[in-house]
Amino acid sequence: MSNFLLKNLKRNNKGKFEWKLNPQHLFDNLDNIYDGLEIPSPEESFTISGFPVFFLRAMNSDYIKDNFPA
Repeated sequence: MSNFLLKNLKRNNKGKFEWKLNPQHLFDNLDNIYDGLEIPSPEESFTISGFPVFFLRAMNSDYIKDNFPA
């Protein structure tokens, strides 16, 4: 997990770390991100954390393995 998070950090021009992610852009485009996905209701979800968790996996990602239970 830490390697994944570190991939999203960069140094700014002051030498401080900042996220490369653009959360406002992600928030503004949630409808496009979720387009075509069937998101179960919390009652239908299998939860082990006390709250629903939704994972997205990119085609070439090896962070979530094929044998991860869906």
